[in-house]
Amino acid sequence: MLAYSPVDAAAIPALRERLAHQPYRSCDYTAGVIYMWRDYFSTEYALCGDTLYIRMRYPDGQVYHLFPCGSEAPALSLSRIAPEADGSLRFATVPPEALDALRACYGQEINCQPQRQWADYLYPREQLSTYAGRRLAGQRNHVNRFLKDHGSFIYEIVDPAHMDDIRAFLVDNESALQKSDPLAQAEFGYTLDTLAHAEALGMYCGLLRLPEGRTVGVSLGTAVGDTLYVHIEKALHEVAGASQLLCREYAAHAPQSVVYLNREDDMGDEGLRAAKQALHPSEMIEKYTGILDQLEENMNCISFGEFLKESQCIEEEVLTNLDTILTCVRKMVAADVDIVFDPTLVRGMSYYTGTIFEISIDGYPFSIAGGGRYDEMIGKFSGNNV
Repeated sequence: MLAYSPVDAAAIPALRERLAHQPYRSCDYTAGVIYMWRDYFSTEYALCGDTLYIRMRYPDGQVYHLFPCGSEAPALSLSRIAPEADGSLRFATVPPEALDALRACYGQEINCQPQRQWADYLYPREQLSTYAGRRLAGQRNHVNRFLKDHGSFIYEIVDPAHMDDIRAFLVDNESALQKSDPLAQAEFGYTLDTLAHAEALGMYCGLLRLPEGRTVGVSLGTAVGDTLYVHIEKALHEVAGASQLLCREYAAHAPQSVVYLNREDDMGDEGLRAAKQALHPSEMIEKYTGILDQLEENMNCISFGEFLKESQCIEEEVLTNLDTILTCVRKMVAADVDIVFDPTLVRGMSYYTGTIFEISIDGYPFSIAGGGRYDEMIGKFSGNNV
């Protein structure tokens, strides 16, 4: 079974390594978002080879999983995710590209629904860095208002190892920057904590000042592939045009490899939604929940193997042999003994060459017996094949 651990600062290198090549443009598959919101969702992670597993506990008390990130076949990685005690299984912020894999594994029983409040806003870098065109005339007007009031500005790229100015701006202007709803207040606290690990997260940090040196806005994000994810953007509303100018300059000074900026979701906040829509996104990155009310129990190996065949990660002969074993065992044991096929079962010894098993009794938190098939082990010690 997967061994989950809480996401903490020590997990950042593993998160970044395994998410560096993920194919989705959803902000939920970045180390920055996973780390920043880890306390809100009680986020945990597990590793199996190069595959990363993330599970979270949502405010409704239910456990949700991200779609696994790794190079192995989706059917195999999904098979390692165990259902909850009631047999249910839930996935959150599933990218559209992963929906077919979910349905191939769990059939039509899994209910996949879009979640509009979590959809990300994606913009071409060139669009935000120039505000060119009639559609963005309003943004240019805001920038011109700033320039009219202040004459010029200072934009600085901040070394993530030296975040004192950014932290001071956030702390000194907390009352002006914070919103009243609980989620926004939680975000502010998580932002301050994330600053301490900006260097480990590989953040790109920008700071906007008035000509006399007063800070009026900050932006922080992380890049994955050709996309820069804007995790944190705070500007003083009392300074007209500061938000629009900060957005423009952050895009203009992004790394050369960046083609798109993901300005993340609006969390259902109408004001935030209007501001993001005013920038005219080129694409909305949709996200889905996938909920399976009851994962089929005691399925035989052949039925389980149906969704593994397409990935060609398990030979059909292996599945047939396993099904034969289960059939024989059921005929040999008492009727009140449950025989369960667990595709996530792992035993610690490396000499097993085939099927493994464990025996457990209600009331004990661990197995009381176990074993498995191991070919040619005696011969390794005696020098003679037995």
